[in-house]
Amino acid sequence: HLFVWGSGMGADGPFASWREWVPNAIFLMTETELWNPYSDVVLPSYSPHKDIIVPGRLTVDDMRSLTRLAKPLQERPFLGHFIGWPRPPHGSIMDPAECMNASSPL
Repeated sequence: HLFVWGSGMGADGPFASWREWVPNAIFLMTETELWNPYSDVVLPSYSPHKDIIVPGRLTVDDMRSLTRLAKPLQERPFLGHFIGWPRPPHGSIMDPAECMNASSPL
């Protein structure tokens, strides 16, 4: 089975029982991190061994520009990304109430 998930919730939002019914399904998704409003879901639905990631909202021109600007790997001491808004961490990592203002430990 192949499923396409377009949000950070992955399979856990629309198909919470996927681990029971299709645990080996391949997911085509845009985001890999664990992000959902379900604090009891602590494992991401993404698995690097079977799933496929497609960058969201990037044109071919965007990709070419980013490639030209990218430093060689050996010159990058840190790896990170910014998704365009200050998303709080998953509820299993930090209480969402602690992330609601500018004094957040984030």
